[in-house]
Amino acid sequence: MAVAGLISLLILLCLGLVPSFKLSNRQASLRLHAGRLAQSTLEQKRSEPFEDVVGNASEKIIVEGQPYDVEVVVGPGSRPDITKRVRVVVRWDWKGRTSSIFRETILVRVPR
Repeated sequence: MAVAGLISLLILLCLGLVPSFKLSNRQASLRLHAGRLAQSTLEQKRSEPFEDVVGNASEKIIVEGQPYDVEVVVGPGSRPDITKRVRVVVRWDWKGRTSSIFRETILVRVPR
């Protein structure tokens, strides 16, 4: 009898953990997509000519049904004549909470 009670307790515990595992997997998936969006946007800016990387831009991108706001902020670097600071911020809402991540780099004009 005690063994059956212990087994049923373990089953209830496992069934209770399944939803929390699904939620944490979904959160990790959302963060992974946001990181990939930020990194790919940053790589796109790196591939552009130095003079073309200007101003701020924002766009909404949907990945697997989840909308993400991708914002690109371009500012002067420590030496404004040859450097620019590019920051990509990705925001998303899930379960009534807004989350965000960012990636940042410094672009340097290379004389040719």
